[in-house]
Amino acid sequence: MKTAVLALAGALCLAPAFASATDTELEVGKTLKCLSTGPDRKLYVTIGRIETHTDGLIVVSVSVFNRAQKSGLPELAHAPIDARVLTASCPTPAEAPIPLSPNFDEGYQQWRSARGRVFNVSVERIYDFVVEQVAKEQQGASVAH
Repeated sequence: MKTAVLALAGALCLAPAFASATDTELEVGKTLKCLSTGPDRKLYVTIGRIETHTDGLIVVSVSVFNRAQKSGLPELAHAPIDARVLTASCPTPAEAPIPLSPNFDEGYQQWRSARGRVFNVSVERIYDFVVEQVAKEQQGASVAH
């Protein structure tokens, strides 16, 4: 699972970045409400780190949460996202803070060690892709048994 999530960072990075950004201020510890569609998605991110990537890109490392009643996956521990894309994807401060995932630091360290790439697609697309990958892994595991 962890390898699949790291690999998906490379797969989604090639999509075009959003051109616009909002006035959302990014701060470590802040929780933002994300744009999302469908009754199975109520997405939020909590910011764990903000840093400048090797190419000068501002990278925001977040935990992603789905607070919908019938969530396929309640949390993604770590996702590194282009700051411009994040502000376009999650333009509103949340009503209440959500603590970072307890696995955020581990995911962040794996990403750094792997010299991982940075997402430049919406939080909703990242979430959807990971849910699809988890479902495929679960199907493969049940077939193998």
